[in-house]
Amino acid sequence: MNESVEYFKNNHYIKITNFITAEEASFLYDYVKLSAVRLAHLENSQTELSERDMSEYGTFTDGQVNGVFSKYGDLVFDTLLARKLPVVESMVGLKLITNYSYNRLYTTGCQLVRHKDRPSCEISTTLFLGHDISNLDDVNYSWPMFLGPSTGKEGTPGLPIYMQPGDMIIYEGNHLEHWREPFKGLNHAQVFLHYNEDGGKFNIINDGRPVLGLPGRYKTFTSKTLEV
Repeated sequence: MNESVEYFKNNHYIKITNFITAEEASFLYDYVKLSAVRLAHLENSQTELSERDMSEYGTFTDGQVNGVFSKYGDLVFDTLLARKLPVVESMVGLKLITNYSYNRLYTTGCQLVRHKDRPSCEISTTLFLGHDISNLDDVNYSWPMFLGPSTGKEGTPGLPIYMQPGDMIIYEGNHLEHWREPFKGLNHAQVFLHYNEDGGKFNIINDGRPVLGLPGRYKTFTSKTLEV
C-alpha cells in the first residue's frame, strides 16, 4: 500500500487492477444495461418523463455525453461508493468522505470531451464494468481513458490508460484533465465513485445530499463549476 500512496502522490493517479472481481463487474455491467433498457422503455411508452422520473431512472441527456444512458446517485453504486471508501483511502493515503456515484453506458462513436471535474470530484475513480465489442475484429480492443497535465492546452498529448473489467483508475479529478476518444465498440459501462478529502479544501459530503442514494434534487447547495 505504501507504494501506491507514493505513486499517487507523485503522479496524481493510480491504476488498480481487479479492484472488484470479474463476477462482480459482470453483474454490475448487466445492471447498467438493464437500467438503460428500462429507461428507453419508459421514454417510448410515455409522452414525457418528469424531472422526478429522470432522477429515479436516469437520463439520455446528461449534458456531457448526450444520447447515452447515465444515472446520478444510484442506490447500488452509492453503496459501492461507501463500501470501498476504506480501500480507496488506503490506496491514496488520505482520509476521505463520500460524495456520489455516477454510472454511464457509452455507445458507438461517443466520446468524453477533455475536462476537469467539479469540487465534489476531488478524488475521483472510474471503474470499468464491461463492454460489448462483438462488432469488431479486434477481440482485444480496449478503450483507454486519457490523463493530461493539470494545466494544458487542447491537443496536448495525454497518457492513455487501458483497463479490463474490474480495473479502476483513482485520479485527482479536478486537478488532472481527462478524456476519451470516440468509442468503436457497441457499448461500454463505467461507474465513477467520487470522494473529497476529509477536512480538506472542499470537504463536501454526499455531494450536498442528506444521505447517499438520494437523487440530485436533494442537494442543499448548487455547484456551478465543472460537470460529472
